[in-house]
Amino acid sequence: MSLDVEGWRETLGPAWVPSARALADLETLAASFVARSQQTIVRVADAPGHADGTESLRIGETLGEGGMGIVRAADQLVLARGVAIKTVHPERGTAASAGQLVREALVTGLLEHPNVVPVHDLRFDERGQPLVVLKRIRGTSWEALLRDPARVRDRFFERDPLAWHLRVLIQVCRAVELAHEKGIVHRDLKPANVMLGEHDEVYVVDWGVAAAFRDDVDPRLPRVDAHVVGTPAYLAPEMVRGAPEAIDERTDVYLLGAVLYELLVGHPPHRGAHFAQILFRVLASEITWPEDLEIPDALRALADHALARDPAARPPSATAFRRALEDHLEHRASIALAREAEEQLRVLETAPDRDARQRAFGQCRFAFQHAMRIWPDNEAARRGLDRALAGMATHELDEGHPRAAADLLAEAAEAPAELAARIDEALERERRDREVLEALEHERSQMDPRVGRTQRIVFALCAAVTWLAGPIVLLIRKYAEVPQTPRELVVWPLIILVGFTIPALVLRRSLESSALNRRFVRVLLGTMLAMFLHHAGGVALGLSIAQIQALDLLLFAGGSLAVTVLVERRFAIAVVVYLVAFAVAAALPEERAWPTLVGSVVVVGTFLWLWPPWRAAAEERPLPSRVE
Repeated sequence: MSLDVEGWRETLGPAWVPSARALADLETLAASFVARSQQTIVRVADAPGHADGTESLRIGETLGEGGMGIVRAADQLVLARGVAIKTVHPERGTAASAGQLVREALVTGLLEHPNVVPVHDLRFDERGQPLVVLKRIRGTSWEALLRDPARVRDRFFERDPLAWHLRVLIQVCRAVELAHEKGIVHRDLKPANVMLGEHDEVYVVDWGVAAAFRDDVDPRLPRVDAHVVGTPAYLAPEMVRGAPEAIDERTDVYLLGAVLYELLVGHPPHRGAHFAQILFRVLASEITWPEDLEIPDALRALADHALARDPAARPPSATAFRRALEDHLEHRASIALAREAEEQLRVLETAPDRDARQRAFGQCRFAFQHAMRIWPDNEAARRGLDRALAGMATHELDEGHPRAAADLLAEAAEAPAELAARIDEALERERRDREVLEALEHERSQMDPRVGRTQRIVFALCAAVTWLAGPIVLLIRKYAEVPQTPRELVVWPLIILVGFTIPALVLRRSLESSALNRRFVRVLLGTMLAMFLHHAGGVALGLSIAQIQALDLLLFAGGSLAVTVLVERRFAIAVVVYLVAFAVAAALPEERAWPTLVGSVVVVGTFLWLWPPWRAAAEERPLPSRVE
């Protein structure tokens, strides 16, 4: 072999210019490489059995055996690797079992997939018996791991064994999907027919009863027929009825559902004391779930879906089944949160006191809401949150807090109609009670002397000046010997009425905001109007001025009585004073100015005693906005 310098130059590009030393090194390298290559070829050519065109196998120990087949370890000498050899059992093997082994090799060889054991070769021994060379799997069966959860945790460091088994089942689904694409159904899917390699590889094995369910498949492969094959505890109803036209990819979906059932419950879906009883349960589709196990709703629903008696009611394909499993794993954190929240929900429903309920409600509410943030379509979390909200709303309602109950129930996606009706009824009662209380409070505030005190005092002081002016003028005219005329007697009440009305109009809005002020003003104005009518009537009847003015004191006693009844009981002092003043004026008509003045001073003094202006700022209350 000579060195192809031009080839190197073409590979490395025109910029490469070798030196003489470089050319010598390359010549040495090429010679060494050629020598080693020739030695390797000689060793391979001299391997046992290679000269006559057959591959040498050194068969070793038995790895396992079934009813008609046996699997042995072997060394493939030419490639220096370990393989597995599957042959018919030398004692129990028949022509039929040999044919089945050949068909299994053809099926497995057709399914080139990471989750299907590779077939290296199919040959026949000196007796004409088939010999299938397979990849040797160093591992254990899924069934053994399924029965030993501690081994799963220790070997795979898995805190959630169910999640690990679901991931294995997903790998099984992928192998089955490829088989279905090729038109082949496995018909014997179960944990015992799944192997896990030492590097966590997942292999679906034992395709011995697999068959084609489409006409376009290799004619050498078997077709589904009416024979009952598979493992009874997992069989689909159509496999027992002997209806080959009903067997297709949905039959394997049923078997996947049976495996999922076993992962959740711990045993296959069909069990019985004898074979006939199991077949009867298969045909009847008697699928029961233990009541003492907490099974995720989504997985239970998927298993029920896949185990439907009617193939048309099952998931349409292994792909759909796998995606449902993947969805569950993706949402498993949300599901776990919802399950933890359920525990707090039970505490909420049985808590003995309000504090314990509040703590449990806060924890389960947060967990349910967080679960729904992770997976918005988590129906279990939504239903749990609704239960928690309804439960807490019920407690709030029973404790007399309908508004808090309504706020809680408003957060629920679906509120119980009966509870909502109870809350609405309680809110209506609360509204009516509040209106009554507000009305009572308004009424009380309307008669509160602190309300509108300043405005009332301003008005009263203005009225007092006008009120006291009358007897003072009367007394001055008496000593000045200026006689009164009937006309003045009629005009004077009008002057006083105007003196009262002007401040009343100026302070109208403030005075009208308090019932006490309104009553007080109306009594004074009414008294002045009555005084005007009294004077006009007395003059018309020919009463003397002394008689009319004496009767004024009796009229003022009546006005003071009205203030006593409507406004303030302590104003009765003015009633007594005016009655005494009337008696004095009636007995001594010529001296009527003095009792009139004393009565007026006492009335003003009583007012200042009851509502002192120097305390107005300290005791003032805001004027109510509601007008009576």
